[in-house]
Amino acid sequence: METNTTTKKMPFELTLVVTHHCNLNCVYCYEHNKTSKKKMSFDTAKKAIEHYLTTGSYDEIKIGFIGGEPLLEFHLIKDICEWVWSNRWEKKLIFYATTNGTIMTPTMKEWFTKHKQYFWLALSLDGTRETHNRNRCNSFDKIDLDFFLNNWPNQPAKMTISDSHLETLADDIIFIHTKGFQLNGCNFAEGIEMTDFEKKYAVIAQQYDKLVDFYYSHPEY
Repeated sequence: METNTTTKKMPFELTLVVTHHCNLNCVYCYEHNKTSKKKMSFDTAKKAIEHYLTTGSYDEIKIGFIGGEPLLEFHLIKDICEWVWSNRWEKKLIFYATTNGTIMTPTMKEWFTKHKQYFWLALSLDGTRETHNRNRCNSFDKIDLDFFLNNWPNQPAKMTISDSHLETLADDIIFIHTKGFQLNGCNFAEGIEMTDFEKKYAVIAQQYDKLVDFYYSHPEY
């Protein structure tokens, strides 16, 4: 008996660091060159993308833009995407980026809305207004949450956990859920050493218990 063993190939992910610059100075950030003006050139991006779109055995490529804050280089990202879309490639592709959401201009919103099927934009959101402002430079009220929810309702928010909000972790996660966001990017900050770990472990365990109760009561999340 012959068996068809077709294996689904995982998409290849290409990440482009378009800038080191960032407009925020988050409390847990491990990047120490946020004021650097270094950025990727259009030619460098073209060469990298063209190489991976014309080689390799994968059928799909995901191209991600990171920083710093990648949307500080919106015009570069726009030029890259429109160059790619103006050509015909054999591989399926999608663009994505995660942003702090604080510098979205009407022009950006119009462009991203027009191309939302081909460009997924995710939001970094750390929880309630108080928590987010403490972690991310009082930037909560600069974010248009509805813009992200209306255009990418299934795109999870990205949350970063730091020492500064362990005691409100459950409330912050619940807040993000109840705002309408999915949440599967909930990670401890990189490069931050936790002191007095036994005490903090107990706090985290308490927060997890609170989340268990919440999820039992709200299975839709």
